[in-house]
Parts: sequence; C-alpha cells; structure tokens
Amino acid sequence: MNLATAFEELHQGLKYLVGTVAAEKMQALQRILDDSLKAYQSGEAICGAHLLQDFEELAFDTN
Repeated sequence: MNLATAFEELHQGLKYLVGTVAAEKMQALQRILDDSLKAYQSGEAICGAHLLQDFEELAFDTN
C-alpha cells in the first residue's frame, strides 16, 4: 500500500461517521486528511503526523 492509497482508505472510513457528526466537523476531518497527505508528500513527515493526531482527536473526541 502506498501513501495515497492509505489516505484514500482513511477517507473511505469517514463514511462510518456520516449521520453521527455535524457537516462542519466532517468537512474539517476531510480537510485535515488532505492537508496531512500534502505534508507527507512534500517531505514534511512531522507536520503530517501531527495533523493525523489532530484528526484522531477530532474524529474520536480524545483529549
């Protein structure tokens, strides 16, 4: 599995949150995933990882 495929899988998983989160939150989750992928692709692995942590906190309300 390559990076793009892995992030596509993460995007596909968002379907399980439809109907359980507000539209604004869903848009934020999608944006964070997109930004994280872009960071990884541009060689900014630490930024990409931090964005994935932000995604996890928002998706699963972990604080």
